[in-house]
Amino acid sequence: MGLVGIGLFVLRGFDFGRNLLLASLTVTGLLVGFVLALTLGWRFHHRIETIVLSVLPPIVHRVGRTVPRVSAPTRADIKHRVNGFFESIARIASNPRLLVLAGLFSCIGWLTLSVCLWISLASIGVTVPFMAMLIVLPVASIAGIFPLPGGIGGVETAFIVLVVSTTGVATTAATAAVVIYRGATYWIPMLVGGGITAVILDNLHRRY
Repeated sequence: MGLVGIGLFVLRGFDFGRNLLLASLTVTGLLVGFVLALTLGWRFHHRIETIVLSVLPPIVHRVGRTVPRVSAPTRADIKHRVNGFFESIARIASNPRLLVLAGLFSCIGWLTLSVCLWISLASIGVTVPFMAMLIVLPVASIAGIFPLPGGIGGVETAFIVLVVSTTGVATTAATAAVVIYRGATYWIPMLVGGGITAVILDNLHRRY
């Protein structure tokens, strides 16, 4: 999706500033890194499993002894989870139809999020090229890898910085739009979904 946004920027003749160029290079680097990691990871997955099983259990047990009321998973548990990960990849890869459907729905989901961000800016009277949203969204979402609940703080900051740097929108306007966007696409669904889940679990608990 990021590459599509970059291509549309080029075709439409928009000015490629320094910040937008940096974001484009980041998207390209992510794509190359993802393909490379996927290829090497699958080719050497047995070796990766061996390394994980030799390195991770001692660290996990040390953390388990330090953190109270936390039982560390055993070596067998870790091996089962690692095997399950690679088995899931093999199951998806062996079903091209399922793989295409998963990719299609994923693209639709990301495209919908891009539309939401663009509408959030438009709702406060700011008009920006939609193609910029296709670049901003995947790059800003990288902040979700930080160990924060739901990427709180990091994701919002990344979105604000990228919207400002790629579109030239004022920081105050970008902040307002990102608050609207995150509220509509993360906070409200989380509160609604969390409430529904709590009710379902409570009903199950009372039933059994």
